[in-house]
Amino acid sequence: LIWFRLIQSYKQLNTAKFKVILQMEQSLPIAPYDAEWEAAGRGDDPSLFKPFTQVEMAIPWVFFLLNLAVFLKVTFSLFIWV
Repeated sequence: LIWFRLIQSYKQLNTAKFKVILQMEQSLPIAPYDAEWEAAGRGDDPSLFKPFTQVEMAIPWVFFLLNLAVFLKVTFSLFIWV
């Protein structure tokens, strides 16, 4: 639960940072971050852009499943020998 909250917190922080960067770019002659976002389809096309947060949210589940598999293997191997 804490891991998921940490990921969400970083997502919110990055969102705020990019809002500030995009505002700053309005006063500059070029806007590389806005161009990058445009090239990524503004997040509307999953084939061009998949939010890193979605990938990060899978990692705790992978660790949970790995730990569960090890736990079940150890538990069942103890009962088989008894």
